[in-house]
Amino acid sequence: LWFGLFPYPSHTIKHIALWILSVMEECGLSPEMISTVTPDGAGDVKGAVELLPALKDKLITCYGHGIQRGWVHAAGMEGRPSQNPQMRNTLLVSGRLAQLHAQSKHFRLVLAEVQAAAGVPRPLKLYRANATRWTGRQENVRRNNLLWKHIAAALIKFRQVRRDASETDAYKFYRKDELEDNQTSEVPLKHM
Repeated sequence: LWFGLFPYPSHTIKHIALWILSVMEECGLSPEMISTVTPDGAGDVKGAVELLPALKDKLITCYGHGIQRGWVHAAGMEGRPSQNPQMRNTLLVSGRLAQLHAQSKHFRLVLAEVQAAAGVPRPLKLYRANATRWTGRQENVRRNNLLWKHIAAALIKFRQVRRDASETDAYKFYRKDELEDNQTSEVPLKHM
């Protein structure tokens, strides 16, 4: 295993290719010793490997990153048209709820109070997803689904106390009657 600082000021294809060659030299690796080059799928790294004739046929993009890019494209999260608007909405709302939780101490306190009042022994926090990892998004949605009744009640209470919708974009996704309906719903995010 090798770690090192990237020595160039920008991540161009040429700089990355030069860096790969310098790492190979420093580690005493010849192209024959390398069976596979598995980058994350970013265009600059793939381009750098393709620029090196001895390695370009050994390029296999990381499957995990491929899955990540697949759902990002399907949901339309990178400016492309969404192939699944329901998934896109769910991910956007879940992300905004986590953002609200991270940015508003008041909302965190209200959510903890709502959970405590419902008898939750150790109130759970919302999970903030890592934008580049599917597992983070998946955990974000899973946690929000688990806490949906508490989140809906906390948003209503938060809104009543704050009276200022500008603090939360997440609240704007719901009408008050939808939030109240979802407090007793067994189906999380049913309106999505």
